[in-house]
Amino acid sequence: MAQKNGGKTRRELLELGALSVLAAAGCGLGKDGVDDTGDSGAEFRADAPAVMEADGTADEALFPLGIQAGDPAVDGAVCWTRYFGETELQLNVFAWDGARWTEAGVWSVAPSEAGFVHAIPTELLSDTWYCFYFSDADEKRSSVGRFRTPPADGQPIVAFGGVSCTSQNYRPFKTLSRGAELGLDFVFLAGDQVYTDYAKNLEGKRQVWATNLTSRGYRDLLSSAAVIATWDDHEVENNWGTDPTDPLIIEAGKTAFREHTPLRVGAEEPIYRRLKWADTLEIFVLDGRSERDLSRGEYMSQTQIDWLLEAVQSSTAVFKLILNSVPFADFSALLSTIQEEDRWSGFPKSRNAVLEGLQGISNVYFVSGDFHMALVCHVEASGPGWDIYDVMVGPGGQFLNPAAELMAPNPQFPLGISENNFTRFVANPRNETLSVEYLSGEGEILASIVLPEAS
Repeated sequence: MAQKNGGKTRRELLELGALSVLAAAGCGLGKDGVDDTGDSGAEFRADAPAVMEADGTADEALFPLGIQAGDPAVDGAVCWTRYFGETELQLNVFAWDGARWTEAGVWSVAPSEAGFVHAIPTELLSDTWYCFYFSDADEKRSSVGRFRTPPADGQPIVAFGGVSCTSQNYRPFKTLSRGAELGLDFVFLAGDQVYTDYAKNLEGKRQVWATNLTSRGYRDLLSSAAVIATWDDHEVENNWGTDPTDPLIIEAGKTAFREHTPLRVGAEEPIYRRLKWADTLEIFVLDGRSERDLSRGEYMSQTQIDWLLEAVQSSTAVFKLILNSVPFADFSALLSTIQEEDRWSGFPKSRNAVLEGLQGISNVYFVSGDFHMALVCHVEASGPGWDIYDVMVGPGGQFLNPAAELMAPNPQFPLGISENNFTRFVANPRNETLSVEYLSGEGEILASIVLPEAS
């Protein structure tokens, strides 16, 4: 079930999209939109409270890059900013009680030497919307951000977003501003969030990050929901991981990514990790770049592959989502061996190990980016990979790859569009469907599909 749409206003399409996804996903809403399934988590997540209005005005000189939250868990999220002041700093958090924002706590935080803050407020409540901002001893504050903690258990419907490939040349990223309007539980950043190729040192890469994070689109999106992010090559250099790259440039790129991203891992820990949203879905974030070894034919280390397979096999969630910068799907019918060294297909030992390890596990989905097109596909044209889907998100702002509309629709590739977009997902554990919508920067629903496809 795939479709393309056009001809309505942005707001009409956003509202129509929410209704169509609900209907397609079978949310079990009774008359007047009241949940009649017995599960209080069934409501569509567009009912997020408006971001809190704090007193005064955000100080753009002291907090020029705004705020972010990331890696949400039942007891909180990583709250991020960059601070250019010299006084003590604190994190102020407020909870939504269903009618108003109430103070949840104040935490003292310590910026790094370069002013970066990664703070995790403790003992927050599960299944709760929060707003936060940073303020200093002179009562100067940052902008305000919002995030949601997942329920501890149960099977709520989960609405989330995804995007990749946002080149600073395509600011202000209207696609991201549209995503910010959707009241999402969280947003995947699938790599190439910045294009730092021409910046050869840490300070240069910081400047590129600042350029994107100060854009209207990123300011809107990052204040609206927590993000879950991985890196791809352009955070470091084009084709990093396959082409020879100066180790100093690699170190600068990796450092800048960690500085500017709210991760729930330490500076010396790998970025692959797992996060859970109640019993509905579990997320497995891959590092598809830093461990590539052409000489050994390894797309990623055996350690990471073993971690992934054990984690997915042990998951009790209905949906298993693998966030992966470069698509896992087999594109050999169209691309043959073109640039295989920069795709999973060029590393058959690693790919076959993952594919074999995922056999027999239901509702496994890859979410990926990199290719500058939106595409929904089976990871194999037939056989063991047919039941696994790869959903490509974005590009959010980049030159377009026309291959999507050459590849789709056909049995392996039911949907493809060559448009800048923001991707909205709704995971429904009741009927085990994942709905996917691609939205334009104007809010038009470019295409939609419900997975698995009706037979």
